[in-house]
Amino acid sequence: MVKDVQKIKEGAIVIAAYFLLLFATLFLPFFILFLPLPFIVYVMRHGIKAGIVVFFVTLFGTLAIGGLSLLPLSFMMASGGLVAGELWQKNKPPFAVLLGTSLTYIANLLLFFVLSVAVFDVHPFTPVQKAMKESLDTASVVLREFDEKTGESLQMYYELIDMLPQLVPLIIVSIGIVYALVIQLIARFILKKMNMIVAPFPPVRDWTFPKSFLWYYLIILIVMLVGVDKESSLYIVVINLFPMLEIIMAIQGISFLFYYVYQKGMSKLLPIGAVILVLLLPPLTMIVRLIGIIDLGFNLRSRIQKT
Repeated sequence: MVKDVQKIKEGAIVIAAYFLLLFATLFLPFFILFLPLPFIVYVMRHGIKAGIVVFFVTLFGTLAIGGLSLLPLSFMMASGGLVAGELWQKNKPPFAVLLGTSLTYIANLLLFFVLSVAVFDVHPFTPVQKAMKESLDTASVVLREFDEKTGESLQMYYELIDMLPQLVPLIIVSIGIVYALVIQLIARFILKKMNMIVAPFPPVRDWTFPKSFLWYYLIILIVMLVGVDKESSLYIVVINLFPMLEIIMAIQGISFLFYYVYQKGMSKLLPIGAVILVLLLPPLTMIVRLIGIIDLGFNLRSRIQKT
């Protein structure tokens, strides 16, 4: 009985905290990074069943206070918090938590996108395209006063804006993963302050992807080199998968740099400096990506261990 009363009290606090954060988000979008936290803490303390009750109460409250406009946001934030809290309560490893929350956010974004197009006949990226083109038009007018050839150089950006609808899968997946990662890092910091310890991510030097990702990357690369009809479904698959796989190869390469420095007893500042240079000088990404490909293909780490 005492536990039930405590559970109800904390549930009410969670709901109040969530609506306070939701209200703050309407004025300062930065607070969206904290919206799943009340649900994470509550589920870790009282389990998924109690969390689901609070979840539905929160949705009804959102519908009553903010109407349908805020319901998708609450559904997405609350469901992500439930999944993260449940996985952490079961002591799942950090990457399992990241995978679970990422898939939750991706599924939500995909659902909202489909409903927007199929039910409301509104493509979410149309206003974005329009705003980006207007900004680019304004910039081109200013730049042409200094260089008449600016139009040719800006054409690439216009083409990229036109491709946005085709890059919907890539954008949705990227947003889902990045948001899940940021939430996980913030949540772990706050949970630690509350004496609720969860496992941290392993050192970057230990990050590695399955070798199968290399084969996916090579297959997509060959398809791109051969050429694909831009009107085909295969083209949509290729242009969305290839950037993801390139990022994976780059992360593998960065991980190898940290591993090499660790094995050789060098300063940690070396790989950190390399990452900063890669971010500042994008062409260097090709070198890091190549290192990642070689590491996956020839298992460079085992060779370093033997030396």
